[in-house]
Amino acid sequence: MIVSIPSYTLGIKLSKTDDFAQTPKAFNLNKSSDYIEKRNQMKISTRGRYALKMMVEFAINSDTPTKINQVSKSYGISEKYLEQIVSILSKAKLVKSIRGAQGGYLLIKPVEEYTVGEILRLTEGSLSPVDCLDGNGSCVHSDFCVTQNLFKKVEDAINNVVDNISLQDLVDDELDIRKREKELELIDKNGCHKIT
Repeated sequence: MIVSIPSYTLGIKLSKTDDFAQTPKAFNLNKSSDYIEKRNQMKISTRGRYALKMMVEFAINSDTPTKINQVSKSYGISEKYLEQIVSILSKAKLVKSIRGAQGGYLLIKPVEEYTVGEILRLTEGSLSPVDCLDGNGSCVHSDFCVTQNLFKKVEDAINNVVDNISLQDLVDDELDIRKREKELELIDKNGCHKIT
């Protein structure tokens, strides 16, 4: 069954590059996977996930500057991509660059003062599940929208989780994972994950 649905009803952002950003919107409801693949707004991107991993690595090595290639080796992430992400973190003054042969990146403030929410919002933007809640979107139906309260609760739950987990919490978890990996011989002699 094919149904024409206005995009604002679904709460999605459509850009001119979306191959389904035509009016009227026609979706084949029997092929919902096509729609789901295009609509990944509530997922955290690799940029956000890798930023968290990089910050964890900087925190673990907080006494000395950490080079991007160390993070790349540890997690199997492209150095070029990590350089793009660290640029964002550096511009926001979450990390500072140390130049020279012994250079790299250091955290600017104590590890426990960073939150997952702070890092994700910097790299992902709004964590709101729908546009009408993120402050940038507006909806003429918001006063009469049955789902707005639901999505506000989802947004509050997400914010509650990410704002109450510190970078130190992630460091503690990562050190525990590395200990278990070492016991199972899943870490190489340089301390890098064999499974990424």
